[in-house]
Amino acid sequence: MSPNDEKKRELEGMKEDKLGQKLCEFLGEKKYLVVMDDVWSSESWRLFLKKAFRGTSTTTPTLTTELEELGKKIVTKCKGLPLAIVVLGGLLSTKEKTKQLWEKVLASIEWHLDQGPESCMGILALSYNDLPYYLKSCFLYRGIFPEDYEIDVRKLIQMWMAEGFIQRRGKERLEDIAEDYMHQLIHRSLIQVAERRVDGGVESCRMHDLIRDLVVLEAKDANFFEVHENMDSTFPISIRRLAIHQNLINYDISQCLHNSSSRLRSLVSFSGTIRKKSWGSLQKHIKLLTVLNLEEGVRGRVLPRDIGELIHLKFLCIKRFGNVKLPSSIDRLVNLQCLDLGSNDCNIPHSIWKLKKLRHLECWNCKVSSQSQVNKCVNGYLGVEQLTNLQTLFLKGGSWLEGDGLGKLTQLRSLTLCDLSTLYLKMEFFKSIAKLTALESLYLSFPKEHTKKTLVNRLGLVWEKKNVTIDQHNKTLLSRLMPFSHHVYLCELSLGGMLEKLPEQIEFYPPKLLRLDFGDAS
Repeated sequence: MSPNDEKKRELEGMKEDKLGQKLCEFLGEKKYLVVMDDVWSSESWRLFLKKAFRGTSTTTPTLTTELEELGKKIVTKCKGLPLAIVVLGGLLSTKEKTKQLWEKVLASIEWHLDQGPESCMGILALSYNDLPYYLKSCFLYRGIFPEDYEIDVRKLIQMWMAEGFIQRRGKERLEDIAEDYMHQLIHRSLIQVAERRVDGGVESCRMHDLIRDLVVLEAKDANFFEVHENMDSTFPISIRRLAIHQNLINYDISQCLHNSSSRLRSLVSFSGTIRKKSWGSLQKHIKLLTVLNLEEGVRGRVLPRDIGELIHLKFLCIKRFGNVKLPSSIDRLVNLQCLDLGSNDCNIPHSIWKLKKLRHLECWNCKVSSQSQVNKCVNGYLGVEQLTNLQTLFLKGGSWLEGDGLGKLTQLRSLTLCDLSTLYLKMEFFKSIAKLTALESLYLSFPKEHTKKTLVNRLGLVWEKKNVTIDQHNKTLLSRLMPFSHHVYLCELSLGGMLEKLPEQIEFYPPKLLRLDFGDAS
């Protein structure tokens, strides 16, 4: 049954909801086939606009007729593939919205499509080729990690810095510049956000499988890095960066590197690859190493005594080894910027305080040994205050907290102190915390055996059943412990086991606090 002209005009004038109701009444109990045409094209177009005009003030951008025609041609070339659409949209979001530029992009797409059937890969390659030179290395470096691997962005940034990818911009912090690089790659849809921090920053990131495939191809062409998942074949003669994904616990990696590793700068392993007995022969070939990242290990690992020979090392990460013993030669790694021992249990030599280029010391389950009086007389005093470049400090409490050294680390952004014995909680400690006004996150925790009453007694305070006061001073414990009103950047605060109840004084809290945790507080 087809409607006459008058009925057609009536239907054309109806609103969408009324038309839908009329159609429903007409179809009733009838059997019918619905053919939906151009729905995906509509969705693709909306997705393209969302990415290409990201950051604009309007949700429905107004395009000239020429731009709209060009945009729809570009979307058609993507053949409904969302990844290709968002990547091309991300590329165009960085460019002026002019006919000439969009025509140039369309012509590039057509050229790539003419090269072969791998149309999506060609479109992704176009976006990679459009990257500024300072982003290309950062983008390719993300491919070192295994497929579907979710990486801590802070860790990736530290590796970028160790590799020298981050260019200085006046007085800006290198970490801030690197974070801007990360946002640019995310904006172009080349890297995906996996998790966000409490302040909205990126906590971790991942990479789409197809984009990673592109990275591996581009890296191979540029001899940027080599990924080895199958160790049956020998390594290339010249490697600058090597990532090992396969478990090679019974394989001697030094044999493979014997003829090919004189230029090796980065070694990243996700398996129990390097055994103690391999180090002797291995070290002969990696003396220029700047990045050593051992993500997997076996309990009871001891780093070789002569690791101090790797004087070019800037990034050292050792995780999941259980117990790690650092040799005294660690103090010869004078260029080290980051030492990350993760959750490994470790005693760190006090000579660690000699490494003045350290920016990130992340060893939250580790203790630093005390410096003996004899050593002080012979070698001079060593203390935490000598690490003035520190941005991140994760450690167990110890004698190194005595005095006011901690308060001199005014560049600290993140501070985590675990197992804080009340033996070291003197007024100098609290004054030091008050001086660290650049902090963005602060975590302090105490051993379970140290009750609040023990803490108060150590501080020379009086314990009452529901309150805590100070002898001869009509002040609360809180005002003595943590005056945070001047910590204007502090958004994460955790005081595990320190307080009995939430403080009432408004000046106790940082002005930009977003997350507050009192651990065992009642």
